[in-house]
Amino acid sequence: MQEYIDEVVDCLNNVDIDSLKHALDLILETAENKSLIYVIGNGGSASLASHFVTDLLKSGSFRGLSISAISLVDNSSLLTATSNDMDFEDVYAWQLKQIAKAGDLLIAISSSGNSRNIVKTVTLARDLGLRTLTLSGFDGGAISNIADVSIVAKSKIGNYGPVEDAHSVICHYLSREIGKR
Repeated sequence: MQEYIDEVVDCLNNVDIDSLKHALDLILETAENKSLIYVIGNGGSASLASHFVTDLLKSGSFRGLSISAISLVDNSSLLTATSNDMDFEDVYAWQLKQIAKAGDLLIAISSSGNSRNIVKTVTLARDLGLRTLTLSGFDGGAISNIADVSIVAKSKIGNYGPVEDAHSVICHYLSREIGKR
């Protein structure tokens, strides 16, 4: 157990503190501008995307800040229809293209930072004039190079559990800071 805890702590110790401040500023600015926040991820990161949206909405309301956020992972009918009729690579990009507007914010969570559907959606978001915030692990992956703000919980490649746990801590930290404002 101590070895696992140490791995999670190492991931967190490798996070750039300035990127956390920039992420917080980006989320708050998006809320103040009455723009929408979209959150995406695959697997465990999909669950965290849903959880983070809940925390964003609740933490903002504690201080009277109206945050508009949705998780694009939660409509299983739309996800499976898009995967079946188009391609799994399009499950988030297609949704984003239908509803996003310039000034909105996309938050993408991916341990590897290289999932094709996540990379495609972050790239599309930038093309549509959205701001982008990514949480990744390992070496940061492709999304860390194309995001406006990138938070990387650096770790050995393939070390999913500690990275996902670090991302959860980061999301809880950001939510707590929003709740203090």
